[in-house]
Amino acid sequence: MKSELKSEINRLHRVLESNGLEFKLSEGASADSITKIETKIGFTLDANLKDFWQFSNGSNFEYWFAVFSDEPTPCNFPSIEYAFEEWSAYVPYDNPVYEEYKLAEDERDERIQPTLIHEFWFPFAEFNGFSTSVRFDANPTNKGTYGQIIVYQHDPDGIHYVANNFLEFFRKSNDSLEANIREIFLLDLE
Repeated sequence: MKSELKSEINRLHRVLESNGLEFKLSEGASADSITKIETKIGFTLDANLKDFWQFSNGSNFEYWFAVFSDEPTPCNFPSIEYAFEEWSAYVPYDNPVYEEYKLAEDERDERIQPTLIHEFWFPFAEFNGFSTSVRFDANPTNKGTYGQIIVYQHDPDGIHYVANNFLEFFRKSNDSLEANIREIFLLDLE
C-alpha cells in the first residue's frame, strides 16, 4: 500500500473518531478474490482502490466517504462482492433497455460516455441502495482518463465527474468530511 493511501486512511480515521464515530474495519478482501472479479468484469481496477478493499472489504454500511453530485452526499464503501452484484445487474450492456439511458451531449461532461449506465463503470461507494453510486470509469471518452471517478445521481438522473482517480477522490472526500462532516452525515449538531 502506498504511503499516500495510508495517509488518507489515517486521516479518515481521525475525522470519524473526532466526531464520535467508529472506524470499524472488515477483514480485507484477498488479492485473489479481487483478481477473480476483475476477470469477470473484463478490466483492471485502480491499484489504490484494490489496496483499500484489501485493507477493509467494506465499511459495514457505515459512511466513509462524501461526494458531491447535485448535493453533498454521504456514502458507504460496499464489499467488492456486493459492488460486483450491483455491477452485474447491468450486464449485458447491449440490452436494448439501455437506449433509454442515453444522454444528450449537453447533459453530460465531455470526459464521460453519454449514458447513465455503462458496463465499464464499477461502483465502489453508494448511498440509499446505489441511488447515488460512485464509480470507477474504465471507458472514458478521449477527453477523459482511464480510472477517472464519476458519480451517478438518481432523481434527477445524472452522471457527474468527480476526480482523476481513486486517491484524488479519497482526498476530496476527506477534505469535505473535515470541513462539513456533521452536516453531510446529518449528525446531531447540538
